Amino acid sequence: MKVNQLEQSTQKSLILDGRNRVALMRILTEHGYSYEEAADGRLVLAEGRAIAQPERLAELLVRMGQPPTHLSVVTEDLEGYFLRMIRTEGRKQA
Repeated sequence: MKVNQLEQSTQKSLILDGRNRVALMRILTEHGYSYEEAADGRLVLAEGRAIAQPERLAELLVRMGQPPTHLSVVTEDLEGYFLRMIRTEGRKQA
């Protein structure tokens, strides 16, 4: 696998936090964003539109009176990628 293929295969996600997480979750749901809650309570969005244009999500939250206190796009590290691939292969063989 070439480096650029590997970069495209790693998962990206947007990490989001704010002063009022309940309000953030309501806004996200009302605007059609899907998310998961991380162990630390921050919200994780894995859908393309959030990752491709995080500034639009930030603008939405500011307009709705819930400015984010944390917003970052993170890329899965190589260890996470390989562990995910191993789990996926194991499920295919089962």
